[in-house]
Amino acid sequence: MKHRHYQPKCPVLAVAPGNWQQALQHASKSHRKIGVVSYNRPHSRNPRIIFKRDRHTTLSHYARELYSNFLDAEQAGVELLLVESVPRRGIGLAIMDRITRASQ
Repeated sequence: MKHRHYQPKCPVLAVAPGNWQQALQHASKSHRKIGVVSYNRPHSRNPRIIFKRDRHTTLSHYARELYSNFLDAEQAGVELLLVESVPRRGIGLAIMDRITRASQ
């Protein structure tokens, strides 16, 4: 982690796959415009979600699209971006490194 990476202007919160419901409820209470980026789970309708990228896809595709999703969310006016975390093995190590850097 010696090089800086792109960091969106909005806060980024990594969400474990089993914690989406709780994270969305908590984020909705903040009255911020929410963005969601996940690779494995479509999300229910929530009036606070103004940006969604929630296609069922592969981890390699998720890794390729992560930064462009950050940029798109920022351009959409997202005030809090919830991003699905992945297991820290294989390509998941690189994905979580990018997510961690974006959230700092």
